[in-house]
Amino acid sequence: MNIVSLAVKGLQHKPLHTTLSILATIMGVAMLTAVFLISGGISDGLKRNSGGIDVVAGAKGSPLQLILSSVYHTDVPIGNIDISDFDNIKRNPMVRQAIPIVVGDNFKGWRVVGTTPEFLNLYQAKFAEGNVFAQPFEVVAGANTTVKMGEEFAARHGFAADSDDVHDFHLYKVVGRLAPTGTVIDRLLLTPYVSVQQLHSHLDEDEKHNHDEAEEELAMAHQITAILIKAKNGAGVMNLPRMINHNERMQAANPGYELARLSKSFGVGRDVLNALGLSILVLSVLMLFSTLASSLTERRHDMAVLRVLGASPAKLFATLMIEGVLVAGCGALIGIAAGHILAYSLTGLLGSFEGIIVRGDFLTLHAFDVVLFVIGCGAGILAALPAAISAARTDIARLLVKG
Repeated sequence: MNIVSLAVKGLQHKPLHTTLSILATIMGVAMLTAVFLISGGISDGLKRNSGGIDVVAGAKGSPLQLILSSVYHTDVPIGNIDISDFDNIKRNPMVRQAIPIVVGDNFKGWRVVGTTPEFLNLYQAKFAEGNVFAQPFEVVAGANTTVKMGEEFAARHGFAADSDDVHDFHLYKVVGRLAPTGTVIDRLLLTPYVSVQQLHSHLDEDEKHNHDEAEEELAMAHQITAILIKAKNGAGVMNLPRMINHNERMQAANPGYELARLSKSFGVGRDVLNALGLSILVLSVLMLFSTLASSLTERRHDMAVLRVLGASPAKLFATLMIEGVLVAGCGALIGIAAGHILAYSLTGLLGSFEGIIVRGDFLTLHAFDVVLFVIGCGAGILAALPAAISAARTDIARLLVKG
């Protein structure tokens, strides 16, 4: 019988302990794999969805909320700013490009974003069919949205898909659909920003709105939500926020700085989960060590018989080492696969982070998976080493006399 068969027979000697060791390894490796994939997906998503924007200007409030609502479209806007502020910033000599953003409506949960055609260039968007919007109330639909070419729809106020506040006195029409980009633009409905302004300018005529609501939304006819700014140079990146923050109505947020803060927040949770995964992995090593040591105690007589039949100390040593590698290796392989599935499933459930996490490669092999497998096998070798050394030193005569 070869040493692999001997190793398998040895593991079958204590099936419950072996199974528990494999399960502990699976849990530890799966957690480490999932944390690695999710944290990497968040990091990639934050960078990819920023669109190379240097500064975001908007209403005063939380800078992070301004970034999340205007760049990643995962939060509600703080408020609005006057269109005149956009005109002033656009004329600033430090500004290379200024793109207005108007949000506040949705259709079936997809955000309707008023902007300019330049917004599409931020994400190198290409058309799957149709063309860019040219007239008010024309819409370009992101790849993930469910609207079809030529479809007409009425937007709902706010971001709730079941909102009762339907703007059915002006219909939008889809004139183009974008090819997938893997960015936030895939789930947006884009229209000229004047569409949203014109829509809200007629709310005073709508009998479904009371006077206060109509007055509040009528103000939006002369406002925008935020301005996405690309500076001409590094000096502009540094000086524009300072200049904008002097305006009593506005604030400037630096996406890079806010992303660093956000990544740091995610990093705390990531470190905790990594520590938990490593702890479970260490526990699996201890369980495997205990299993092999206990099994060896009960199998010493069998080991002595194998020595009598011609098995060398090296063969007994190798048999125990292979047992450790088989348990840890199987656990690591299954754990890696489970970690990929877990990461993909979890991020699918995190709807609020849909615009942040990039999970396109969550079901493909990574170099980190190979590293984890090697670490898992190494842990198995480490756990099996004491038992393997003890097996190699088996005293044939003493055990057979006692036997």
